[in-house]
Formats: sequence, structure tokens, C-alpha cells
Amino acid sequence: MQRILIIIALIAFATPSMAADPTDITPCESMFADTGMPSYRGDFDEDHHSLRCRLGYVLSHNNETRIPDWVLQELPDGQISGAAKRKDNFKADDSLPPETRAEKSDYKGSGFDQGHQAPAADFKSSQEMTDESFLLSNMAPQVGLSFNRGIWAHLEEQVRDWLDTRSRLIVITGPVYDAPDLNVPKVPAIPKPGAGQAEPERVAVPAAFYKIVYDPEIGRAIAFLMPNKKLPKRKPAEFLASIADIEERTGLDFFTTLTKRRQRTLESNVSPMWEH
Repeated sequence: MQRILIIIALIAFATPSMAADPTDITPCESMFADTGMPSYRGDFDEDHHSLRCRLGYVLSHNNETRIPDWVLQELPDGQISGAAKRKDNFKADDSLPPETRAEKSDYKGSGFDQGHQAPAADFKSSQEMTDESFLLSNMAPQVGLSFNRGIWAHLEEQVRDWLDTRSRLIVITGPVYDAPDLNVPKVPAIPKPGAGQAEPERVAVPAAFYKIVYDPEIGRAIAFLMPNKKLPKRKPAEFLASIADIEERTGLDFFTTLTKRRQRTLESNVSPMWEH
């Protein structure tokens, strides 16, 4: 019996859910070994980015924009149901220095929602995971009515529905800042609360958001790119995109552990909408 308990303890310690230090990326590297974590193309300044490994996701926080460049989730089917409650307990990520992180005051009166990148409803199996999804490092300013509380929420629900016929999905979500071809001009940052024009800007407001969903069992992927604006009566299927286009807009490289040939095949085409 003692041997069994020791083995269970060792397995639990090795999982991201037991990672005490979110700056230790090793558990998340193991979680996403089959796809790899996104990487930056070209020059990369480590001082401007902070990787954080959380219970159900890993992210790259941009210390200049004060929102994540990407959030990578593992979404097993058993994770989206359970007794966890949404408490709306938004809070600053104290693993980040105060000068590089968003605060609740940044969003107050801004007119934007604190938009989850890894949705709270994806973590119903664990209260701890649900609570952790409310860290502001997992948020970005999103138009509320008819976007965050509309089509974007419908897309998040669609991803969960796909788990009815799948055991596991990999989901990547993040911002796009310059998207004039989507009829959205580049949006300025949220100014410092109570500040005049001479004060520094605080939290960048994306022009659009992307979401990439990958089924590792069959090697299929689907991607969406939506302008950050009111989109009443629109459906996610209207905003299908190629992963290659998202990479070009963001300067990121996805699925880094796949072969270059496999990446080209996966990323070059616009997938039709998944039915099931």
C-alpha cells in the first residue's frame, strides 16, 4: 500500500496541476510534447515576454502590451464538466512584476470586457483551474456586446461541443494588432487610469483575435480570425482562416514539433467548418 501511495504521489507531482512555480515551464513542455509550444519568428527579446505554466494552459505574456501573445490549452473531454463555480474573481497575476502586468483598474471604465483567452468554462472539473483562468495574464480587452458575450462565446462553446466525439483537443488563442483588411483599424492602448494625454498607455487593445483548434488523434486543425468588434447575427463559420495567415499576422510559429512538411499541409489551407 505504501508503494502505491508513493507512485501516485510521484505521478501527481510530475503533472502541471501540481506545479507550484508558474515560471517553471517544464511540466507544460511535457504536456504539449506532441505539438510543441508556439515560437517567435525572427528576433526575440526575452525581456519583453514571460512564459507562465498554469494548471490547464501555458501562455506567453507580452510585458509591453500587458496581455498574452498566445495561450495554449490542453482540453481533454473530462475537463469541461464538473462542479466548479464561476466566481468572476479577476485578479492581477502576481507572478509578473507590477510594471509589466495588467491590473483590474486598467479595465475599469475602459468600455472593454476582460476577455478570457483560455475560457473559464473549459475547466469545470476543477475549482482551482477555474479560479486560475481569471488571472489577468489570461485576459485581453474585448468588445463585450455581440463579441465577447456573443460570437466569441459561441465559438468557445463550439469547441467544447466538438469534445462530444473527441477525447482531447489542443487550442491556441491570442491577439492580432493590425488588421485593416478585416475592416478594423489598429486600436490604441487603454490609457493609464485617470491619466492625462502625457501619461503612458497601459493595456493594448487588439484589432482581432485568433483561435486554432487541433485534434491530435487524427491530425486535423481548424482556425478562426475574428475582428474585435460587434458582430451581431454572425456565425463563427464566417471567420474561418488559414493557420499560415495567422502566423504571418502574429509573427508566431505554431506546431513546432511537427515536421516542416506536416506543418505546411496543416497550415496552408482553410479548413471547412467541423460538423462533429
